[in-house]
Amino acid sequence: MMVQDRLQLRPLGKTGLTVSSLGLGCSHIASLSTRASASEIDELLETAWDNGVRFFDTADIYGQGDSERRLAGIAARDGAVICTKAGLAVSVSQTLVRMAKPVLRPMLLRMKKAGSVAASARQAAEAHELRPHLIVARLEASLKRLKREAVDVFLLHSPPRERMENEVLFELLEDIHAHGKARCVGVSCQTLADADWVLRQGRCNVLQVPLSARELPEVRGFLERAAEAGVGIIAREVLRGAPVESALPPLLRDPGVSTTLMGTINPKHLLQNIEIAGSVQ
Repeated sequence: MMVQDRLQLRPLGKTGLTVSSLGLGCSHIASLSTRASASEIDELLETAWDNGVRFFDTADIYGQGDSERRLAGIAARDGAVICTKAGLAVSVSQTLVRMAKPVLRPMLLRMKKAGSVAASARQAAEAHELRPHLIVARLEASLKRLKREAVDVFLLHSPPRERMENEVLFELLEDIHAHGKARCVGVSCQTLADADWVLRQGRCNVLQVPLSARELPEVRGFLERAAEAGVGIIAREVLRGAPVESALPPLLRDPGVSTTLMGTINPKHLLQNIEIAGSVQ
């Protein structure tokens, strides 16, 4: 049996979407510190697709929109499920940063710790931008980059819980869904506690959560309530220093987790992750 035949497809809650048990996190496929060329990234995406990956997670802030641009070809394919996010912004113009990439990238790549430097700079410049009209505008821009009329999954990007306590953001998500801009909507939560609170509001049909294998026993109640409500669960930040061989299988086996994200631009690591996923189905 080929690897692609063993990568299980699962329902994303009761959204009507079917996703691969392993998803590809695309935050690094177009970042300033990415050492892979555009053709190598295209090859990585093709390798993921050819081996059964059908869920791709991105955001408007990743690579100043270039992550979404890079995914446009995959997004056009039958069976591809694309998740994008909005709500985080940087204090400098993304357009200016993108224009400066040809100059900045060679400088960063000469540094031994280019990835951590780029990540630290991005985090220092990040801020939440959750005004509804701007969220809608950014989603529209994401759709243009993805060459889609609608995205499969749209999530608010790590909003502080106190901002979510305002009804406006839930109403915004419902409007986005009602107007056909996203097949399903939800929140990429900062913490599991935030995710549990959002779940109890009953206003979303997808949640993305930081979740490691060692945390599964303590969140069993949360996962069971999500399943009862038909809410799809996307797991991210799953390694937490653990080896992939022990971190992935418990999440992949858990019926409460629809898909588990792994972010890599290394084809060898990608295939290793897919083999692990195939072996536990």
